[in-house]
Amino acid sequence: MEDRQAAQPRVTRATLLAEIEPDHGDIRPWRLAILSFGYTIAGAWLMIGIAGASAGALSVFLAAAALAPRLTEVIAANRDDIWVRKRASFEANRHAATRVLAILVGMALAYAVTAIALGGHGTRRVFSLALDTARLSEGTITTRRFGSFWSLLSHNGLVLLSFFALAFIYRTYGALLALAWNACVWAVVITILIARGAAIGGSQPMVFVTLSLVAVLPHMLLEAAAYGIGALAGIFLSRGITKYGLRDPHLWQVGRAVSLMAMGSLVLLACASLAEHLWAPWWLDVAQVPK
Repeated sequence: MEDRQAAQPRVTRATLLAEIEPDHGDIRPWRLAILSFGYTIAGAWLMIGIAGASAGALSVFLAAAALAPRLTEVIAANRDDIWVRKRASFEANRHAATRVLAILVGMALAYAVTAIALGGHGTRRVFSLALDTARLSEGTITTRRFGSFWSLLSHNGLVLLSFFALAFIYRTYGALLALAWNACVWAVVITILIARGAAIGGSQPMVFVTLSLVAVLPHMLLEAAAYGIGALAGIFLSRGITKYGLRDPHLWQVGRAVSLMAMGSLVLLACASLAEHLWAPWWLDVAQVPK
């Protein structure tokens, strides 16, 4: 009797939690941001040493490849939040969006640090493709035109659609390529614009940098969250079609979740366009940032 009892596995709270809460690794946002920063800056400087003028574009592919397992864990955790832990879709998607945003912030910081270290001439040489894509002029952050609400929304909507399409076709790697490229363009352009203004602004460059970041960060973070949710929606729809097929009733559940994510990303994008149109120029004017 004692031998039979000893042979039976002991069921504990830890083993039960292991069954209903799969281990997806440490995907806390701060850790994802640090990993993203480390992989991206390492890839950027490796490519600078190897590829020279093509380094900026090639580093995007390295960052996407290195971070693909982390994004896969984020997606798996989101799936289990909804289907296993039965959490509300809004809460589960909020956690997933925060984690994706952490990845993007880490990449953007890495490119910003790289641009600062390279200086103006070096940045223009290494990231020429990103700067050409952004159509960067000779102005500063205070002289740059932010555009009307509808022009910004239509442009950002096309970017969101490209995120969705890349994620739908290429899934995790496609989503990360889009995230890494946008992080590269944003970070390099904003760094150059702020650096130019700080050089002209006089004896308080750190004040200029701080005021400029307050102007641009709100709409950039909202855009990043919108693109992250849009990319996740593309991945989920692609996997749902592959797994269930077009006639399976389960696909309708996936479609409903994807529709809610798409609507959420559009709302965030509208808020981002509004913030860029109204907040950024208003703040730069009220704060009396020198032009």
